[in-house]
Amino acid sequence: MSYKIENLPYNETASINYSMIGDFRPINIFRFFCVSLFRDKWYYSRVPLKYIAELTGMKTAGNFTNELGEYLNKKHFYAETGNPCFSPRRNLYIIPPMEIQSITIHRSFVDLDIDSSAKGLLIQLKLLQTYGEEPLTTNLILSKLIISKPTLNKYLLQLQLQNLVSIKSNGEIKVMDNEYFSSPDFSQQKISSKRELKLQYGVPNIILSSKSKSEIK
Repeated sequence: MSYKIENLPYNETASINYSMIGDFRPINIFRFFCVSLFRDKWYYSRVPLKYIAELTGMKTAGNFTNELGEYLNKKHFYAETGNPCFSPRRNLYIIPPMEIQSITIHRSFVDLDIDSSAKGLLIQLKLLQTYGEEPLTTNLILSKLIISKPTLNKYLLQLQLQNLVSIKSNGEIKVMDNEYFSSPDFSQQKISSKRELKLQYGVPNIILSSKSKSEIK
């Protein structure tokens, strides 16, 4: 699989926030990770949909843009091709900033030989295990995530076979230590754009006029 995408940054890690795990299906959690790998220092990602499909081993990117479009604050831009008569419209994704409750995932996770949906589920389980207040069980997972029980069992089996999760006799599920996940790396946090800095710290443009002498009592 080739990851050489011209004129696009490709980072060694990307992060997933705990707050998002219950809002999207596992496959789109993994797609979000792939998009985040191509973020620039302002957390803008311009990765084409065909590359998201390639990284997930699928023919298309599915309903990714519909399900995560608003979360990613999706916008459009026209790509430069060197041909003034041809400037294809592509998506610009604005990745949400890292939160305190997040995990960092390494790029090698893309190459793990299991279904992409199982990868997304593993990310969700790791976040639940790290920041949730209860032990992982099937019932807890079904109550927190958008997934059916047969699908959950299918992907748990894949993860077990790869020694990525273990299931105890009492039904508790545990994500095993592995090379793919690490604590949040806030050195990779986004850099605010000039527009964001202006909105956050800018001084309102207010013109103060002095009263005329007739108004002074």
